[in-house]
Amino acid sequence: MEMDTADSSNESRARPLLTSEPTACEAGSRRVTDLGCPAATTTTTLGPDQVERSFPLWTFEQALLPGPRLELERRLRLAGFLVVHAVTVCAQISLMVNFYVTGDRNMFTGLSVLMFVSGLYCSNAAWHAEAPHWCPAVLPLKQNPLRGVPLLLPLGFLQVIVVLLALEDYSARCRESGPPPTAVTTVRRRNAVNKFHCKAVVGLFEGLGSAGISIYAIWTMDFPPPPATPLTTAAWPYEKYFISACGIIFFMSSGLGLLELDFCVSKAVAKHMTRSLCYEIVHIAFRSSEIFMRMCLYIWFTIHLRSGHLWWLPFVTDLMVTSMLVWAFGGAEQGWLVRGLCSFPCMFSNIFLFIDSPYKRQAANRLSFWLTLRNIVVIVVFPLVILLSGTQGFLEVWKTHSTIVITSG
Repeated sequence: MEMDTADSSNESRARPLLTSEPTACEAGSRRVTDLGCPAATTTTTLGPDQVERSFPLWTFEQALLPGPRLELERRLRLAGFLVVHAVTVCAQISLMVNFYVTGDRNMFTGLSVLMFVSGLYCSNAAWHAEAPHWCPAVLPLKQNPLRGVPLLLPLGFLQVIVVLLALEDYSARCRESGPPPTAVTTVRRRNAVNKFHCKAVVGLFEGLGSAGISIYAIWTMDFPPPPATPLTTAAWPYEKYFISACGIIFFMSSGLGLLELDFCVSKAVAKHMTRSLCYEIVHIAFRSSEIFMRMCLYIWFTIHLRSGHLWWLPFVTDLMVTSMLVWAFGGAEQGWLVRGLCSFPCMFSNIFLFIDSPYKRQAANRLSFWLTLRNIVVIVVFPLVILLSGTQGFLEVWKTHSTIVITSG
């Protein structure tokens, strides 16, 4: 009897400790229940390639949207992403063929270098990434090097790996937000490449460069007007319209890449994207217009000074200023490679604008302020420099490209 009393007293002492603080699983259940969904959680065991955690299997997007609408929006997102990516790759190859046939070797070389660099990144992703539900026998390519090396051309340099990773992410999202299971499941986190989408890198670097080359080719075509010698000439009647269409596609690709990047660095953006497909379209339009504005100012300045020896001055100067701002206000990030890689896209877009991490928010807001101030200064200084450098040249450029310059500003 004494032992039973002691056990009951110990149990009564322990019960408040167990009930006063909810476990992570119970906390997750409460959060999901507050959103109106059944509380379903799963617990994993720790293994060599496993992680131990508790989380609700019903995702935030399923808590907000009904089943049919959720599935429809997922399919529309996937279809839109795949269409934009496929059209971008086709436009890149078609524009390279056009410049090669027409003899524009400089522009052909620039597009080739951009596509080669993007191909190297996609090849690295295909070498390490896994797609257990779409092509488990093929990916990762490193599991069979003899077969994997020839596949680097379609998967890497033709960027088919981006399509496979998008399909794999779509399948994983559908499985995680399906009906809550009744048994304990084990979740393996093996495919880290999917979490940072290849399209973010491809859209930022290849899309930005290709868009700049397209604008330069359009604006210099049959310019300056006679009797001066034009910088480039149209090789066939509809070449200017063809390049313009490719340029629009490249801007959309860059906006999509920034959308993927914002999704990774901001929980607020990810929540809005999950809840509304229209928000994604508006966000892409905002990012694309931001890039268009900055790119037009660069190309306008470059074309005006193309006859001299200082046509490279705006690009190099702005790159140096942007790099100094990133290094000075980059926060706790000490890696020189990360700071250097962030400097190039920051010339055309404020990639720190939507960062909301508690550890990086303050530094991101400070850096965003200085980047915005730089944009205002550039909008005023670039046209002023062109005006002071030669009135006749300014009037010629303004007469030809005034509509686009006003739109970009």
